[in-house]
Amino acid sequence: MYNSALEEYVFEHKEVDIIKIYKDQRRIDFHWTERTSPPRWVKTADIITPLLNFQHHRYRRRPVPKIAILQGKIEISGVSGESAIKSLNTIYLLSGSLLAQYLLSMSRTIEKANKEKYIVFAALVDTVSHTLSVEERFNDTYAFSEKRLIDRLKSEIGESIYFGYSRDLENELSLINLKELSNILKHENTKCFNPSAWQRSQD
Repeated sequence: MYNSALEEYVFEHKEVDIIKIYKDQRRIDFHWTERTSPPRWVKTADIITPLLNFQHHRYRRRPVPKIAILQGKIEISGVSGESAIKSLNTIYLLSGSLLAQYLLSMSRTIEKANKEKYIVFAALVDTVSHTLSVEERFNDTYAFSEKRLIDRLKSEIGESIYFGYSRDLENELSLINLKELSNILKHENTKCFNPSAWQRSQD
């Protein structure tokens, strides 16, 4: 059985420097090495960790969404059109995509920020993670909806407001460039390879 806590402990100070994808075998091989400074990957879970210190209600009930954004150089093979890889409950966003650049930019704006901005970033990560997972599950049949995107963000941030952890919904949403995010998710290739996701044959 997969043990998230054990995995986090074992790989706490390590990061991936080689990724090999074998699509015919539905397999991904990761090579782990010591984490560099600055790290090759920016992990959203590390950024959202302050919310745990704030004892935010959401993360007492649900796991922190995990996206790792590549900002350094690694060796990768077997990629053919994907901009992301999913393995062990983590989405690895490869460098060069507008979505990766967008999330990196957002992550830097909340450094040493107040807890409201962390809540907004957590809602953003959850929404992006959900969107990529839905696209992966439904592949070509999935049609991006800006309304669904905004509704989910409002739901995440609104839940925080209900529990008194945030102030005004519109002010919080203004921290996210929704137009830019919508354009990226609508027009950019956000194909995600997940070796555990099998699609039913149409034959």
